[in-house]
Amino acid sequence: KPVPQEHIDAVRKHVSRQVWALIQLQLRTAARAGELVGLRAVDLDTSGRIWLYRPAEHKTAHHGRDRTIYIGPQAQGIIRPFLAGRSVDAPLFSPAEAVAQRREVRPAARKTPLSCGNSVGTNRRRRPQRKPRNAYGTDTYGRCIRTACKAAKVPEWSPHRLRHNAATLLEREFGLD
Repeated sequence: KPVPQEHIDAVRKHVSRQVWALIQLQLRTAARAGELVGLRAVDLDTSGRIWLYRPAEHKTAHHGRDRTIYIGPQAQGIIRPFLAGRSVDAPLFSPAEAVAQRREVRPAARKTPLSCGNSVGTNRRRRPQRKPRNAYGTDTYGRCIRTACKAAKVPEWSPHRLRHNAATLLEREFGLD
């Protein structure tokens, strides 16, 4: 079933800019999470008014079917900030980038004076067991949303349910056919 809009809005302040963009992109394209997490600039055909995205891997590829995701003006506005300053074959949505951005912001929000406690960056491990990847996986994306749901104190939902939101909206606006 679709996710109530108030539950989607509640997680906004608890997710990174990248995850929020993925959520908004799913709502506007009705694409599967697995199709969007690996999106790269090289995969986009930006020649027309409506952009086309043909994922190399998708759910029905083994049946010999092609998949085209249409990206309209609203979805283009979500993607554009992630295209700048990035290699064309790099994933647009990166957890490593999200961690770096969070680490830049945290010292400014610090409540303890710099003279007390740890100074910035001193309590990090030299060789962490896990480092953030360059691209989200569907599991990582879903975990980010579940964690944000707990923080926002709303019932947990998964990225797959966002397709139901998009389908409901399309049906309401254009009809079932």
